[in-house]
Amino acid sequence: MRNIIVYLGPKLPKYVKKNINYLSSTFPDQEFVILIDHAKNYSKKKLKNVEIIRCQDPIISWSPANQILSKENHFKNDFWYKTLARFKVLEEYMKDNNESIMHIEADVLLSKNFPFDRVKLIDKKFGYCLVTDKQGIASLLYIKNYEAAKILLAQQANAAIEGVMAKGVELDIVKEAMEEVSSKDL
Repeated sequence: MRNIIVYLGPKLPKYVKKNINYLSSTFPDQEFVILIDHAKNYSKKKLKNVEIIRCQDPIISWSPANQILSKENHFKNDFWYKTLARFKVLEEYMKDNNESIMHIEADVLLSKNFPFDRVKLIDKKFGYCLVTDKQGIASLLYIKNYEAAKILLAQQANAAIEGVMAKGVELDIVKEAMEEVSSKDL
């Protein structure tokens, strides 16, 4: 399992750099991949367990992006587009690297005793944090393989295009999408 941070934007903020350094030094036995789309280089310095991969912003090659961005109700400076763009970048990464991943949002700080070994034991296609029994949040998101990433992206893009995301509740739609996949498939 690889641990992935995706940051899409013109420049990697200081808090993201600090979190990458923290994760690398706190969890030296874990592999971290940072997927970034900006031209400014980020030097990982002496971080041996961090790989930096430059990717493209999906707006260039992903048609649902234009439909999502054309909606009049842009929540929090295109929040939903950026959320879905991360899912698209993850899906593209997994297409070339068909292995399980745990996506860590760039502003999430893991405790020093984070149970990576337990995450690796997840036998379902997805794993995410629950806020309630009907609402999830993708601050940490386990994806088993490329097929699972494709399912997640397709369902989330459809929900965004249909306007479900305008409700302002981030992962209600992830929960709803996961419920659409039969439990035997998970």
